[in-house]
Amino acid sequence: MLCRWCLVPGGIGCPLPELSACFDVHFWLRQKAEEESKGLRPLDPALIQNAAGARVQRAEPFEIPSTFSFQAEPGKKKSLCWVSTGDTPFHVGKISPDNGRHAYEAIRLAAEACLAGHLDGIVTAPICKESMRMAGAPLTDHTTLLASLAQADVSMGFYSAPLRVVLTTVHCALSEVSRRITPEALRRACGHALLLANYHRDISLKETPIRIAVAGLNPHAGENGLFGNEEGDIIGPTLDKLRAEGLPVEGPFPADTLFHYAYKGDFDVVVAMYHDQGLIPVKMLAFDSAVNVTIGLPFVRTSPDHGTAFGLAYQGKADHSSFAEALDVALQWRID
Repeated sequence: MLCRWCLVPGGIGCPLPELSACFDVHFWLRQKAEEESKGLRPLDPALIQNAAGARVQRAEPFEIPSTFSFQAEPGKKKSLCWVSTGDTPFHVGKISPDNGRHAYEAIRLAAEACLAGHLDGIVTAPICKESMRMAGAPLTDHTTLLASLAQADVSMGFYSAPLRVVLTTVHCALSEVSRRITPEALRRACGHALLLANYHRDISLKETPIRIAVAGLNPHAGENGLFGNEEGDIIGPTLDKLRAEGLPVEGPFPADTLFHYAYKGDFDVVVAMYHDQGLIPVKMLAFDSAVNVTIGLPFVRTSPDHGTAFGLAYQGKADHSSFAEALDVALQWRID
């Protein structure tokens, strides 16, 4: 079966990419393509030339198709291609509606190609949510936008060697988190955590039983109602039901110590209640290697774990390590 991958252009910024960093990834892709017989289609040459400048001269000669095509090259086991949205203007290192339009169209185009069966997965670059909002995009982050386009119930997960995390709630104010922690949200997050744990087992070859830890929302996981009732009223009873159904979930645990034990290897995945509860430890331990995975889509979607870094745009200073890790995870993730 052919596997065809689509990489939304963006590099370090959206959509004003730090393409010199992307160009470093291009070299990495060439090596991987030679090793695994994948075809590679790079970004529009003029865009590369503008962004990477003299660094383009380091590249080996390659042919760039005159028009973008989703068709995989015959006889190739896997192929990689870039999605570009044409002549939309860029504004380097700035928040702008033009940048937001480019980002939205790239995501939409790639998702529609996946849903039509032309592509198996997307590796996205960071986007600027404010630019997306200024452009009038109906949704302003990858996770909710792709979920809407695919009409899928998804979770935001993060994979790294030292720590794996799935979020119960994503982009919302802290004041809204409590009401968004529902039995349905917990069931979804824990089910997707099992998928992330299975992927980790495939990579790590660990053979002990899977353990998924669920963090509490409140300090000390509420301490029996002393600091909040979400653990006793919602989280605990939902986990009891999931355990009765055979899901290997434990908790709720106090978050201030849970991530320490997960880092030690006691748990395969942590289910966090809100964005920063899960992302602070992930980025502390694996900022250059963690990968954002949208779990629950009918196709693969991964991304580096960092943001647009407008201050680095077009300066050749960006570190592409997380982007390379996102490519690796995308090539290995299975959609069952």
